[in-house]
Amino acid sequence: MVEIRELKPDSLVNRVVTFEYESGLYYDVTVEKTLTGWEIMLTLREFDKPFVRRFEERLIEDYKTDPRIFAAFVDDEEAGLALIGRLWEGSYRVWDFYVWQEHKRRGIGRALMKQIEDTARSENSRRIVLETQSSNYPAISFYLSCGFQLCGFDTSCYSNQDIENKEVRLEFHKLLK
Repeated sequence: MVEIRELKPDSLVNRVVTFEYESGLYYDVTVEKTLTGWEIMLTLREFDKPFVRRFEERLIEDYKTDPRIFAAFVDDEEAGLALIGRLWEGSYRVWDFYVWQEHKRRGIGRALMKQIEDTARSENSRRIVLETQSSNYPAISFYLSCGFQLCGFDTSCYSNQDIENKEVRLEFHKLLK
């Protein structure tokens, strides 16, 4: 059984987490100016070989406003983490969302997402927003299954070659009201 606990941000100031995923599919993003507007397409494509992304980051950073951290535990072992923060316009931002590899596909992500939604609703928030990369098909599929919808993108967030690198920042939201 999954148990969700809220952790104190002060206790995790020096915590470093490893962000990693593997994906066989990605969304190819094209943006073209036409005479009457813009044509924007996100087309599901297959990588030539599995795409692997792995890097470490500090959990607590100054830009992650008003942090609240929820940890999922299974048999008293940490199985995942979610860090959220309230934004000024009635939104909650999911700054970080991790399920440790050995615990994936066991309901951990859904339990964390339910906690996030319950927290946002209890504070009368109007939506939850999060970001992922166009290369992270497993995360996109999960977020869609949780009721999130695409609401924006940034073609030069991570580098000036995000489209060519197949790593375009995608923004998703779930409207609560």
